[in-house]
Order: sequence, then C-alpha cells, then structure tokens
Amino acid sequence: MPGRDTPTDVSSRAGHSERQALAEAVAALKATPWPEVEKTPLTTRMVSVLFGAEHETTGVTRDDALQAYVADATLESRPAATVIAHADTTLAAARQVAETGRSAAQSVNPDTDDVAALEGAINDIRFSRDMYLSALKRLEDDGHDIPMGQADIIRAAFSQTIEDIGSTADIVAARAAALRQQADLGEADSVER
Repeated sequence: MPGRDTPTDVSSRAGHSERQALAEAVAALKATPWPEVEKTPLTTRMVSVLFGAEHETTGVTRDDALQAYVADATLESRPAATVIAHADTTLAAARQVAETGRSAAQSVNPDTDDVAALEGAINDIRFSRDMYLSALKRLEDDGHDIPMGQADIIRAAFSQTIEDIGSTADIVAARAAALRQQADLGEADSVER
C-alpha cells in the first residue's frame, strides 16, 4: 500500500531524534572561547620528530590558542572568574552531551556513529579541561588571584563528566553490537528457511 512505512523504513528512522539531539549537543561543545586549534596528524608529527622536517603550520597551535585566550581573559576585570565561568559553560555543554548520550543509549536503534560522536566529545572535553587548567596556571603565574582549590574542582568536574560519557559510550556500543548481532542472526535464519 503506498504511503505506508515498511518495518525497514521505521527502523532506519528509529532513534533519529536522539541522534540529532546528540549531534547538536556535540556541536555545541565545540564552541570554545579560544581560537580553533589545528590538529596535526600523527604521521606528520612523527616525520617531524624522526627526520627534523619542518611542518608548515597553517592554523593555530595549542600554545598560540592558550596565549590568545589568556590575553583575552586578562582584559576582564576578574580574569580568573572569566575562565571559571567559561569552564562552567563548557561543563554544562558536556553534561548535555552526557544526557543526550543516555537518550541515544536508550533509543530503539543506537549505532556506531553514536559511539563515535561520544568518543569525539570525550576528546573535546579533555582538551577543554586542559586549556582551562593551563589558563588558570598562566594567570596564577602572572600574579592573578585564583580561588584556592578551583583548579581541583574544575579537574574533578571535567573528569566525572568524561567518565559518565565514557560509560554511556560503552552502553551504546554494547547495544549497537547486540542489535547488529540480532540482525545478522535474523538474516541467517531467513537464509536457512
């Protein structure tokens, strides 16, 4: 009958809203207060180390981004409070990734793309954590007051969020593998009949 969805059509759309929410949460996590850092491929770094070859940099290095970020923060009346507020914003975005990841884990049809999105988010969160901690350290080295224990609080909050997302990624991966195995068994049954 035209216009009716087949089970395959329904299955391919199942989990779409959860997947979309996860993609949006991961994209929001990429909004950072420092310039985007160029990620140099491992092979390029290895060639540079082994053979002393110069890698032509076309983007911003991590250190350049950190320096620009700290310089921007020092324009504020309370630079440490600015960095802490930015860290809180990033943590809120990371918690949203954790929440949408849990929804993806419970969706009808989780897949390996969801796992890849969660793993990418973990890398982004680790990078952000390191940037915020480095910024606080530079501010402290430059004589700015940093609230006692603030770096430890930020480190712990980011680490807990990373752990939560990692656990969710494991659940999504296990569910996706189980569904794939179930589908493979269903195909094998239909071939045998």
